[in-house]
Order: sequence, then C-alpha cells, then structure tokens
Amino acid sequence: MEPEESLVLIAEVGAAFVAAAGIMTAIGGRNREYTPSDRLRIRSLIGAAALPLAVALLGLSLLSTQIQPARIWTILSFAYVALIAFMAMSFVRDFSRLPEQTARVLRAKQQRNGVMWISTTCVVLLLLYNGLMLSAFWPILVCCSTSLLMAVWLILNLVLDDY
Repeated sequence: MEPEESLVLIAEVGAAFVAAAGIMTAIGGRNREYTPSDRLRIRSLIGAAALPLAVALLGLSLLSTQIQPARIWTILSFAYVALIAFMAMSFVRDFSRLPEQTARVLRAKQQRNGVMWISTTCVVLLLLYNGLMLSAFWPILVCCSTSLLMAVWLILNLVLDDY
C-alpha cells in the first residue's frame, strides 16, 4: 500500500472515530448530565482519534508539494510529537481542574490502564527516532494505528463505563 493510500485510510478512520464520539456525546447527553470525569474521557477519545486524522491530513498536504518524501516523514514525526505534547498538557490542565475526590477516583482507575501510557511513551520515542534517524513512513503508520487502537480502547471503556 502506498503512503498516500495509507494516509487517506488513516484520515477516514480517524474522522469516523471523531464522528462516533460526537454521536455518543450527543445521544448520551440527552439522558443525563456528563460528569467532569466523563467530559475528560470524551476529550481523550476525541484527541486520540483526531491526532492521526490531523497527521494524515498534514501528510497528504505535504505530499502534494515538491518536498522529498524523507523530509516529509521527518516533518510529520516532529509534528506528531508536538501534537502529543499539546494534548498531554491539555489533559494535565483539565485533570488538575477536577474536584479532588473525582481526580482521586479517576487516578485509581487510570492505574489499570498503564498500557495506554506505556504505548504513548513508545509512540513518542519511535517518532523521535524516526525524525532524527530514519525518515521513513512506517513509524508514522505504526503510531497512527496505535492512536486509533487507543481510541477504540477509550470507546469501549466509555461505553462499558469502566475507565
């Protein structure tokens, strides 16, 4: 599969997950008021789905220019790391605004989801290695796929109400 086709597929799947999160929010919001922790979980879901979507769209835009592919993968790697850092800072800011008891409960539940934190760390390390040394497409594909799998995990946890 060519990089262009892969990026289009990633963008489509990311858009579908963002739309699904929007539908879940709209339908679920009719029956009840969302708690601060639910809002944080929904924002995490949208972020996990929107991140590969943004990277794929940026990659498709860059592929339409005269920039060499190796340079494009380097740019995308560093852009991906910057977007992850922005998302992490936003998450920490929102988490610090939660009431103390809600934050304590959510923190206890998140310890069970250590795989997500480990995989995010691996994604960042792989992207930095790709940006500094490899300049290849496959690490970007792996990282986008990992983010989309995290979105699936967040959807399941949100639906099952076991974050």
